[in-house]
Amino acid sequence: MKHISTFVLRIEEVLAGAMLIAISALVFLSAIARTIGMPINWAQDISLLFFAWLTFIGADIVAKTGNLIRIDMLEKRFPKPVRKTLALIFDVAMLLFLLILIVYGFLLVSQSWYRSFQTLKMSYAWCTLSVPVGALLLIFTIGSKFIKDIRTPMIEWGITDAGAIGFFLVILFLGMPVAFAIAVSGFAFFLTRPEIPWTILVQRSLSTTQSFTMLAIPLFIFAGNLMNNTGITSRLVKLANVLTGHMYGSIGQVSVVLSTLMGGVSGSAVADAAMECRILGPEMTQRGYAPGWAAAVNCLSGLIVATIPPSMGLILYGTVGEVSIGRLFVAGFVPGIIMCILMMGATSWSARHYGYKPDHEKPSSAAEIGKACIESIWALMFPVLLIIFIRFGVMTPSESGAFAVFYALFVGIFIYKELDMKKFKECLVSSVKDLSVTTMILAFSGIFSYGVVFDQLPATLTNILIAVTSNKYLLLFLVILMLVAFGMFMETTVITLICTPILVPLIQKYGIDPVHFGIIMMTVVTMGCSTPPVGVALYTCSNIMGCSVEETTKYSIPYFVAILGTLAVCIFLPQVVLFLPNLVYGGAGF
Repeated sequence: MKHISTFVLRIEEVLAGAMLIAISALVFLSAIARTIGMPINWAQDISLLFFAWLTFIGADIVAKTGNLIRIDMLEKRFPKPVRKTLALIFDVAMLLFLLILIVYGFLLVSQSWYRSFQTLKMSYAWCTLSVPVGALLLIFTIGSKFIKDIRTPMIEWGITDAGAIGFFLVILFLGMPVAFAIAVSGFAFFLTRPEIPWTILVQRSLSTTQSFTMLAIPLFIFAGNLMNNTGITSRLVKLANVLTGHMYGSIGQVSVVLSTLMGGVSGSAVADAAMECRILGPEMTQRGYAPGWAAAVNCLSGLIVATIPPSMGLILYGTVGEVSIGRLFVAGFVPGIIMCILMMGATSWSARHYGYKPDHEKPSSAAEIGKACIESIWALMFPVLLIIFIRFGVMTPSESGAFAVFYALFVGIFIYKELDMKKFKECLVSSVKDLSVTTMILAFSGIFSYGVVFDQLPATLTNILIAVTSNKYLLLFLVILMLVAFGMFMETTVITLICTPILVPLIQKYGIDPVHFGIIMMTVVTMGCSTPPVGVALYTCSNIMGCSVEETTKYSIPYFVAILGTLAVCIFLPQVVLFLPNLVYGGAGF
């Protein structure tokens, strides 16, 4: 049985790796073709088809290799018999959920057989099929584990109707893998709503993989792994050591600055955090920094993407709320710089607190800096080219991720000549595992968020806020608390799409500029990527660095203080946000 599982795992890794390469190539070629006026219209559909299969085959890979993320801070305190019993209970719950996905997944496949892709004469059922097939693979993987542990006596256990959120928190902190805790608790909502067809479970699981914007996450994860094996990372680190070696938390400072420069390039806080963890994380641990500290600085510095254009969140907010995207982009610069400065201060304080000394006693000379820049010219060209391409509309965020992949390959093979086939295979497998952990959580979060939307929780809470106060600052404070709560359970994009049309008219009634509110809102909801219990960036960075979520959270406290400081400045000094867009566009408007 073990040999069969190993054989299947190897096949899955080959298929997933091939699809990741294909996605990178298709997105990159599509960007070039569009630029020269010869668009490849079918490339996007094929990329999303592969992304769906990559997500659900990758889910089985991380399950087989034991890389499913879980919060075990309570579980590990229980006696061994209790832990084994909980494991069996969770296995049963996961198996039942997967069985539902299989049954209704194949039902949805049959229903969508005559639906075609927009640009291909191919049935969309081939994309939908990825969900039940992935669930079937997971059943064999989890079922094998269940059979192995069946010696523990089974107990009866039922689900009460206490609410999906409460149920989610219970099973999450008892140690169920995060992705399945989200999925099973979301399914609990469906059990209380028999009128809702269960095929929606499959549709919501699949929907995340059908966003072209979301392709930025796997592509930048792949690019980050490649940069680690092509010589780009080592040269950037060498330059960073020259520039910041005299500062406390030297390489952590580099992470903050890179996020400011490149966060807007990826357009995704998760993609940015994952890339920087892969690029800078290993060097941080080699220099003696704790893995949790490295995960924290790379994870939280990615939050700068919330304001530095072209932020995907700001684009969504402006589109849905009918707010000028140009104004939002200009408004984000100053808050982004403020956050960068405060996070650099947090990095310095944190390094001092944990005894991480500077690498050098004094700043490097101009000659040393110049020499390091020349040696690192190809590594430095990488962020410069990305910034130019994305700023001038040559590439979308996903296309910039594909460019990053091929740039790293070109430099590693032809310039630095450090990338061989062995290293390429290793980073391909690592990339598949890293992105699968992330996309699995994102896919199943769609099930959970459906219940939140169905019950109109945001609208209900908004009505409560209106009844509570007429003071705009108190209202803004309460709205922020509400968004923080949503950010703990829902993906940033979902929150933006749901809450923006509700909140923009509300804040306008209180005389709050929607551009001002947009910067605050996107900073707050993006922070949810870095906070438990559903902080995708938090889990991603912790997984990459090989540390617990609890350890990363402990080291994150100074950075949360920096974020709160930025928010305080933006809230109480609105002109800090508004003076630049008013200067560029003239007056206030939206």
